[in-house]
Amino acid sequence: MRILVLLIILTFPVSAVSSELSFLIKRALSENKEILRAKSEYRISDLSYKEAVSEYLPKVNLFYSRTNLSEVPQYSLSLPGLPEAPFSLFNDSYYQLGVSVKQPIFTGGRLLYNVRVKGEERRASYYLFKETVNKVIYQVKVDYFNLLKAKANVEAARSYLRAARKHYSDVKAFFDEGIVPRRDLLEAEVKLRDAEEKLTKAKAFYEVALEKLKTDVGDVGLHFKPDGRLEFHELNLSLKDLIKTAYSERPLLLYVRRLKRASEEGVRLSVSQFLPEALLELSYQKTNQYPGSIYSTFSVSFRVNFPLFEGGRRFLQFERALEERRKAE
Repeated sequence: MRILVLLIILTFPVSAVSSELSFLIKRALSENKEILRAKSEYRISDLSYKEAVSEYLPKVNLFYSRTNLSEVPQYSLSLPGLPEAPFSLFNDSYYQLGVSVKQPIFTGGRLLYNVRVKGEERRASYYLFKETVNKVIYQVKVDYFNLLKAKANVEAARSYLRAARKHYSDVKAFFDEGIVPRRDLLEAEVKLRDAEEKLTKAKAFYEVALEKLKTDVGDVGLHFKPDGRLEFHELNLSLKDLIKTAYSERPLLLYVRRLKRASEEGVRLSVSQFLPEALLELSYQKTNQYPGSIYSTFSVSFRVNFPLFEGGRRFLQFERALEERRKAE
């Protein structure tokens, strides 16, 4: 997953943006809650796929049991001239030790279609992760540029306030000398108060923009003060080319396509539940159940299971798979 995140970072033109924006994007990739959640979902789907593949492997079981019987059938043997000799065919206390290996031979495609479903879901989860990364990076960029705009507004408001203060100081000096009327002094004072109010609002907008950036990055305790400035660059982009690229490369569309494929494989998987399955089983058992010696045996069996009735479970799975496919369409 770390390699995956690194590859996603390299797919964005980080060198074309400021070092500040590059820092914020990298921080968001490691701290943003939505990205971490999407990364976890991808990890879960990857494990589900590997679990489905592991169903092809044989299942090996080691078992041990200890049995104590309250009584066992007793038999007696009497021969002429000899006393009667009682005996039993089983011990009243015995153990059983064994190992068994089960290997699926034919499952009607159940294992194959399950692997395909999990594989498509894993790819869909990957594209959803990429879509989440794209959305977060886009939002971080928007927040960063909004912060730069807010910073520029604060600087402009400060310049306006300095000019208003100087103007008020000059008008007051002229008023004290009796050069200008009181009305000019009042107008200068109103402009000064207006400049102070604009600076207060600009600072408030700056703080809001900064907190929004911290929240979307995923680190509310981030200490960040932008040094960059807004610049305008004209881009010659064709709307037709943008739509074509988005249709073929947008992770969200690829995610939907993979979900549709997964739903189609899910229908095939539900149909395979109606087919028989064949298993090959090897087992070795050892026991002292019989008097006089330890008995061991090795067996090979081929078993075919024909599902007849399961309370409607398979039909309900088939209906659910059809609904999933209709939803994906």
